[in-house]
Amino acid sequence: MCFVPTAHDSEEYVLDNAQMRAFITEVNAIRQAEPDPHAVIAAIRPHFATLLGDRTWL
Repeated sequence: MCFVPTAHDSEEYVLDNAQMRAFITEVNAIRQAEPDPHAVIAAIRPHFATLLGDRTWL
């Protein structure tokens, strides 16, 4: 995902699949809801573990 402005003025994904998009959506929701960075990491951790456990997305 790229937060740098692009010619299309939208996010770009180098790896674009359903699992990665779902993970990024969840991470963004957590980041918006939680102001404490340590709590953000704790909340993201199970989603990251699920992503790493899925051998089909990469």
